[in-house]
Amino acid sequence: MIEEEAVGCTCRCTCGRSPAGFADLTAAQRRVAMLAAFGYTNRQIGSTLFLATSTVEQHLTNVYRRLGIKGRAEILGTIRQFNQVTPIGRLGAVPQPAVA
Repeated sequence: MIEEEAVGCTCRCTCGRSPAGFADLTAAQRRVAMLAAFGYTNRQIGSTLFLATSTVEQHLTNVYRRLGIKGRAEILGTIRQFNQVTPIGRLGAVPQPAVA
């Protein structure tokens, strides 16, 4: 229990600790999460970032776990909660999805 408190809880539990923030994600996880939050499919994300679809899925799974959320529908709200998205797009312009 002491060790868990030292590193912080990243699970979706009722222990009262807050999950990791958006800034705690890797750069690749942040890019994938941003595109997923703006409605890109896994295939579109893979095409845009030159990743295999399975890699996109792995990144999203890790994003959900680290942010303590259930799925992509919660990503944008969580990003906004951590003040990572502004009306002008603090993380840069969102590229248009590749046409599949």
